[in-house]
Amino acid sequence: MAQKTSTKVLWTIRRICDYYEISQALFYRLVKTGKFPATIIEGKWCAHIDNIDEFFRSVTRTPPKNPDEDAE
Repeated sequence: MAQKTSTKVLWTIRRICDYYEISQALFYRLVKTGKFPATIIEGKWCAHIDNIDEFFRSVTRTPPKNPDEDAE
């Protein structure tokens, strides 16, 4: 029986970055914080769309303390 893949799970860094329009450098910075909801399974990065949506909602609810320091 073939395993069904959820359309809400993004596999590979490229797909995650393309979907959220972020660079790979930003992806790695977010993952390094330990708070970004992505993990490696069988050698590939994967992330559930709903979890990343919630992550971005939570980090954008309040502005940074000093916008000049956090600007890219």
